[in-house]
Amino acid sequence: FRVSTWMYVFMQDLKFESGGPAAMDSGIAVISVPLMILFFLLGLIFSNIFFFISIVFINIWLYGYLKFFIFVYKNKTYVVPEGAQSNKIVIYELVSDNNLIAVNTVAENFAGIDPTIIEFNGTWYIFATDGSKGSNSYLNIFYSNNPLEKWHEHELNPVKIDITSARGGGGIFKEGNSLIRPAQNCYPDYGTSIVFNKIEILSPSEFKESVIGSVMPPKNSHFKGIHTFSKNKDSYIVDLKTNEYFPLARFVTLLRARIKSNDEGVFLENSLFKRITVVFLILVFVFLIYLFGWQALSLFV
Repeated sequence: FRVSTWMYVFMQDLKFESGGPAAMDSGIAVISVPLMILFFLLGLIFSNIFFFISIVFINIWLYGYLKFFIFVYKNKTYVVPEGAQSNKIVIYELVSDNNLIAVNTVAENFAGIDPTIIEFNGTWYIFATDGSKGSNSYLNIFYSNNPLEKWHEHELNPVKIDITSARGGGGIFKEGNSLIRPAQNCYPDYGTSIVFNKIEILSPSEFKESVIGSVMPPKNSHFKGIHTFSKNKDSYIVDLKTNEYFPLARFVTLLRARIKSNDEGVFLENSLFKRITVVFLILVFVFLIYLFGWQALSLFV
């Protein structure tokens, strides 16, 4: 089996720094959850060394899911993490010692995917796709006169439904007098290429953008897609998708199951059942080792 892995990059926009919106969302980060549980249980049965190994996987999981967007407002740094797991978009202030303090909630009951923030004509906007409807297609906008005050839903939400150009793919930037929003083309696969949307109209009641270009890896390249694009004053930065062999990819599929969509519509995978199943299988495996020792491994070969 193969799963996608991503290069982790930091990006700079013309106005603010960005550590996202995409970071390490790799199979290693996902599979660290069952491995963390496995080594914790082994620590209970055998040796404390397994406890230390489980702590390593805890840190991999925490680091692997830090998908965030950073911006500066009135000389203070703020972080907007992805809200897929928490089902809300929250702004945090980055204080000393890299601690985060929640300072404002942008949206409740909204699984915001790849939130991207921009100030335009005196109004702050956050773009994010809806994770409850497949992550890749339903673009929503929230706006506020002050990022630390009340946020409102855009009157046209979802402002766009398009699997090829809705999901955020990097910081919004200016090119001359134009405002450009990179987006991910997720057809036929997640992170196939980057498309560039020119925002033609943006206000609390109106929105219009059009695709003006795209970028993707050359044919016959070992890179299979582009996930994020960003521009600073002197250069362009991208992270690229590759396919790596990963023997536990089935576990990744189970743990990442959620509501998804395709050309035929929205469908639901029973993610809770699948995740419970994975944990149950791990517990059975540990129990067999407890009863029969490491000879239990012969049952699986």
